[in-house]
Amino acid sequence: PFYLERPPYEQRCYEAIKKPGCLIRIKAPQQMGKSSLLARIIQQAATAENITITIDFGIADKQFFSNLDNFLYCFCNIVIDEIGRDNPELLEKLSDKLDKRWKSCKRVGYNQACRNYFERDLFPEIKKSLILSLETVDRLFQYPGIYKDFFALLRAVHEDTKRRDTWKQLRLVLAYSTEAYVPVDINQSPFNVGLPEELQEFNHQQVKDLAHRHQLQWSDSEVVSLMGVLGGHPYLIRLAMYRIAVQETNLDELLQKATTAESIYNNHLLRLENVLQRQPELKQAMQEIAGGNYSIPLTKEVRFKLYSLGVVKLEDDQVIPRCRLYEKYFLQKSE
Repeated sequence: PFYLERPPYEQRCYEAIKKPGCLIRIKAPQQMGKSSLLARIIQQAATAENITITIDFGIADKQFFSNLDNFLYCFCNIVIDEIGRDNPELLEKLSDKLDKRWKSCKRVGYNQACRNYFERDLFPEIKKSLILSLETVDRLFQYPGIYKDFFALLRAVHEDTKRRDTWKQLRLVLAYSTEAYVPVDINQSPFNVGLPEELQEFNHQQVKDLAHRHQLQWSDSEVVSLMGVLGGHPYLIRLAMYRIAVQETNLDELLQKATTAESIYNNHLLRLENVLQRQPELKQAMQEIAGGNYSIPLTKEVRFKLYSLGVVKLEDDQVIPRCRLYEKYFLQKSE
């Protein structure tokens, strides 16, 4: 009941997911609503003719990323487990075929073995469309020995959907925090193909609508006051309205204490601060930006790390605080 549609994102995605071989890319900083949109796309696609599977790399343990062999083998097994959840015979059959296929890895390579398994073993067996949503894809950037090959594989199978009927059974949805700030060959990655959707903040009318859904009879001036501090950041707005709706605080008190230790955002702000503390170049850059130096020269990596963290917005050649809350908090930390 509290999900706000942000046209035209949803409708474009709902239409795209119906098409065989589609690829949808959902990009935004943290806590901007990627997971919620992803869940709604999958809900729309869940029919008797489709198999829907979501893999969240954000919750996978480190062992999952030990090497490409283990990663792709585990990746295939997760898919198999979901497909065979209610069909033990199918699960055993698909598992046996994977083990046999994996014996060819030394001869054809891990990527090709994975590709062959889907094309020659899995798709003919399931005879349905497989809608595979991959969440927190950006975590893979921490593992150069994996992401380059895996992204090349995703790009290759997406190209296969255009010319080979078997691969038209696959539909991909990727959700990630931001554009890659590590070197990625765009011709060997999925980041410049398919339908791109970059989620934006809520506008005034959407924030007012959300207030009404929380049974808050706010005027335009109260919406302006809240957005003056939080912008249209979905998570920050939603948390504020929830706490006010359950009468833990009121709007004036919330805004007055926004950057203090008593703030409802204290844990959120401390988490962001801890991330910046571990990377001194990010901390220094954010303090400069909070002080009004929007044209500070920054490397591409620093720009996109700050953007991925969600503390800044990129406007032309300038990097500005995402909202007054972050600006005031990190300015205080630099004094």
